[in-house]
Amino acid sequence: MTAIVRPAQQENFLLSEEMRKEMLSHQIRVDSREVMDRPGRHLGLAGFRGLGWAVDSTITHDVAQHTGSNQSGFRCYTQLDVEDGSGMVILTNALNGDELYRRLIAAIGDF
Repeated sequence: MTAIVRPAQQENFLLSEEMRKEMLSHQIRVDSREVMDRPGRHLGLAGFRGLGWAVDSTITHDVAQHTGSNQSGFRCYTQLDVEDGSGMVILTNALNGDELYRRLIAAIGDF
């Protein structure tokens, strides 16, 4: 499905700042999920769920993440520093792609 959006209509599809903050805030604590292993200032302390995002509380502030996959082997990982807005996206085309992004995050940690 494709949406064609004219510049004048674009604001109808953007989240408000209030909605963005709510989406990335702690909704429930999740003890059944391991916090992503990150070295440095993003060392994870506790895991939470936002609205559609996993949110790790770290020693400095929150890091939101979301993963995805399909049956043909594609894997993706998105990570966002909630405070400064920096982030990364990792896309792989292998069944064990999740192992690759876990190793990358463990190696580079801060972004």
